[in-house]
Formats: sequence, structure tokens, C-alpha cells
Amino acid sequence: QEVITYPLLPGLDGVQKMSKSLDNYIGLDEPAAVQFEKAMRVPDSCLSQYFALTTDVHPDEAARIVRQDIREAHFLYARTITELYSGTRATEEAARRYRQVAAGAVPEHVVELQIPTDEAPARSIGLIELLRRSGVAASNSEARRSIQGRAVRVDGAVVEDVLCVIDLTSPVIVQVGKGRFYRVTLV
Repeated sequence: QEVITYPLLPGLDGVQKMSKSLDNYIGLDEPAAVQFEKAMRVPDSCLSQYFALTTDVHPDEAARIVRQDIREAHFLYARTITELYSGTRATEEAARRYRQVAAGAVPEHVVELQIPTDEAPARSIGLIELLRRSGVAASNSEARRSIQGRAVRVDGAVVEDVLCVIDLTSPVIVQVGKGRFYRVTLV
């Protein structure tokens, strides 16, 4: 009998093992933009181990890049992993989107959320209701926590008021967290 063993890969938190149930993993079937963003979040202290266990990059080369320029090492890792599972074109688009978001810009491609006019007769909607109804938040409580945690922006401005009402007379960009962008329009 033969046994092949591998060290456990630490999760994106750098502490626990990588696990879907702990939500600290990079999914092989996730969209390229999500893979890239998660790969960029690998802790600096674990990056050499990630290179060794998940890529074909030579360990000496990976160690050299990690020592010289940790940011460039993160980009190399993210590109390598994303390209492996999503292809070159999707990787380039994901890298471009990541740079845009990191620079504070709204990416070109955002999720479109359309609110029927009969559901917002005053041409406005409460932010909590918008987040829940659109599926951005699973519940009102989750939406409220996101707002209170300063994780929600409307047209670039952080929203802290859980009673905030969004004016839908023109399209609005809602950002939740660092990378989830939505264009909300009234139809």
C-alpha cells in the first residue's frame, strides 16, 4: 500500500484549515473575479505555503518574489490560481476589476437590480428593504448589521443610518463590502 499525504492548507484567515464550512476557502468553481479577490486576501505569512501546495511555480521563485515584493507576489498567486481554473481571459478581466475596486472606482460590470415601480410607488425604497428584497442580505437583521458595520455605500458615500431611504428617480450604485456592486434602477 502507498499513502500520499499533504500538509493541510490554512484558510484565508491564516489560522483555521481551509474549509467551505468556515467560509475561508477559494472555490474552484467560483467566478474568476471572486477567485482573484480571495486569492489576494491570502495572509502574507501563508503565501509561500499556498504557492507550494497549489501552484506549479517553483518554490525558490515563489520565495524570492515573496521576499522582494509581497504585493507583486499576491498578484502572481492570484493570477496563477485564477488562470488555472478560469482561463486567461477571465483572469485578465478579474485582475482589471480588482485594480479598479482597490483604487476606489466602480467596476464596469456590476449586478443590475431592477425595482418595479409598483413596489416603490414613492420612487424610493428603504435601504434595508432593498438589500433584503434583492437578495444582497438574507434578512433585515443582516442588512442592518451591514449598515451598522459601515459596509454599505450608496453612490460612494458610507451609509450609517439604518432608516436610510434611497431615492430611485435616477440609477443608484450600492456597494456592499469591498467588492459587491449593484446598479439599482426603477422599472
